[in-house]
Amino acid sequence: MNPDGTPDREFYRQILKLNGNAQVFTSVAGGIVPASGGGTTNYLRADGTWTDAALGGGAGGDLGATYPNPTVLKVHGITYPGTAGPATVPVSTGSGAVNYTPTSQLPGTITNDSATTGNIGEYISSGVGVGGAVPLSTGMAADVTSLALSAGDWTVAGNVVFYPGVTTAITELDGAISGTSATLPTSPGAGGYARFVLSFTAGQSAAFPVGQIRLSLAAPASVFLVAQAAFSLSTLAAGGFIGARRAR
Repeated sequence: MNPDGTPDREFYRQILKLNGNAQVFTSVAGGIVPASGGGTTNYLRADGTWTDAALGGGAGGDLGATYPNPTVLKVHGITYPGTAGPATVPVSTGSGAVNYTPTSQLPGTITNDSATTGNIGEYISSGVGVGGAVPLSTGMAADVTSLALSAGDWTVAGNVVFYPGVTTAITELDGAISGTSATLPTSPGAGGYARFVLSFTAGQSAAFPVGQIRLSLAAPASVFLVAQAAFSLSTLAAGGFIGARRAR
């Protein structure tokens, strides 16, 4: 120590030499330990010089060549070529891993399972048969069944089936997919509307598809399978089926 209590820098400089030729601190040092270290990305060599903290040696795993500039040879263990061309890049690993290819094809399921809630391919449906058919009043629309959809992009399709009494005379049948309960949409109903005006055979049931629509929902909503008919003399009831698949 100096008489004033400060460290004797020359003393420490001398004892931190290695065999008399490895100067640990240089004249740029602001103290016993350099404040900057010769640069924030440098390190001190044994010969007393500062050098870049460059890595060296061969790269392994999914990498090739040497550090500090290795090349990418694989992604999750799958070889990826250095030149443009067909390749497979894994998005996830393990059992059931999903791969992306330049042809934009994604593998589908190869068994009879179902997409889980919120995932692409999620499917929900509702069907009403003759036992649960909804009684109709002539000229009045009625809900056959409905689906509660969560927010998202859905493709919805369905059909309606009409069950008349033995003597019922039908002159018009309508079926549609609607976002409003017991209400037919305005034709053409975005593709989910069907209408027949003609003389039907008394007592004979009728069935037809109502088409398919896209529903893009910012919030959860219900979609309805709606039926309507013009008839006389007896009774008429409607059943049907509606299904919705999450498109994306």
